[in-house]
Amino acid sequence: MFLYWQQFFYTYLNWFGASEVLGAEQAMNVHTMSHVIGAEYIPQPEAAEEGSTVVFDSYPPKGWLGYCNAPDCAGQTPYGIVTGWEYSVTYYYFVYYATSDAYADGSTGSAYEDLSAEVKAWLESFFVWLVPVEPPPPSTDGVAGILSGIGAASAPLTVTLLWNAPVDLDLYLYCPDGSEVGYNSGVGVLNPACDAKLDHDMVADGYNVARGDGSLGQVENISVGLEADEETGQARTAPADGTTFVGDVHYYGGSGPADFQVVFSGTDAEGTLHVFGQEFVEGFSNGYHEFSVTYTA
Repeated sequence: MFLYWQQFFYTYLNWFGASEVLGAEQAMNVHTMSHVIGAEYIPQPEAAEEGSTVVFDSYPPKGWLGYCNAPDCAGQTPYGIVTGWEYSVTYYYFVYYATSDAYADGSTGSAYEDLSAEVKAWLESFFVWLVPVEPPPPSTDGVAGILSGIGAASAPLTVTLLWNAPVDLDLYLYCPDGSEVGYNSGVGVLNPACDAKLDHDMVADGYNVARGDGSLGQVENISVGLEADEETGQARTAPADGTTFVGDVHYYGGSGPADFQVVFSGTDAEGTLHVFGQEFVEGFSNGYHEFSVTYTA
């Protein structure tokens, strides 16, 4: 009896837009709620004006979208969206139900970041507040303060990891010969293959700690081609112009996701510090995130 009514909702009431997306035959015989493996509750925008609405002109390419009027649809059964209707983004709460084919690699994970690019593009075209707003990199003075605060010397190339969350992230960089610079190779241990070292390591309980620029959070930093040996005062050679370094950020452990910035800076031939870019990642929660940076003299 339940399956009969479920099929009725799919076909005649267009529950979750299934008839348009899947076709009547598929909606009847292939996809049911048993195929849903993830539920993503869409947060309301933080700064939406009263009366702001969203109008859907299509249904999700995979899975279904529902709405209700309680946070996380607590105690409610969501209704399926209808195209052409105006929905208040301050009154309604939306939930995206993902089927296995909604994920990038067909995995059974249920994290938002694992959704396919097609699905995320559809969601973010309507829920525009889901698109991450990249914070600007620290100013030159800000980077100088951060480096000073952790006792890192100036260098032709510095790679600085910034985050503020109760998680432990680790910064790694690889010399052109493939050798590693990071926590495993030791804090403060120079890798002579590219004159690089990890200057500072922080763990999960270091969040909300003041940095040298006045901001809050954790810092890890790798210096490449240090300008002078702290012990002998002998100058070291900067990387060759055009050298590309590959690195990664490792989610070592902690509680929940974290946004982070990998900031690229360095000193020129006169010793003046410059900030020349960053990579921003939102909601990082597992595994490794790879990045690369090319040194320019």
